[in-house]
Amino acid sequence: MEPTERKTMETRGNKHSLNIKQVQSSDFGNYSCVAENSLGRAKKYMELSGRPSPAQFRSAPFSRSKDSYNLTWMVESYPPLEEVRLLYRKIMMLLPSSRRLPRRKTDTDGTKYPTSTSSTPADPTLGCGA
Repeated sequence: MEPTERKTMETRGNKHSLNIKQVQSSDFGNYSCVAENSLGRAKKYMELSGRPSPAQFRSAPFSRSKDSYNLTWMVESYPPLEEVRLLYRKIMMLLPSSRRLPRRKTDTDGTKYPTSTSSTPADPTLGCGA
């Protein structure tokens, strides 16, 4: 790639970079780096697309507050975002039953049999849905 006023290449030790100033849609495409020495060559590809990056959620998985939660995320995008949608789906949360799990039953010959217990929904009004 030939350097231009907007595109310059730089090398500092083993770090090489292409700097593109004032990115334009004409800069979008696939870029590849080919490194070669006496033992062989290696290639690595990168796409500059302008599409937004996947969201990175920044919130802790649990709230510090008992009755509120602040969900935050970050998206990088070349042009300003035109739309942001957050999808939501209810899930059924199960809480352990209030009774204790009995010990394993043991037969007279020493064989142990598993026992089971039931769980109750955290909120019976919650269900699975889209």
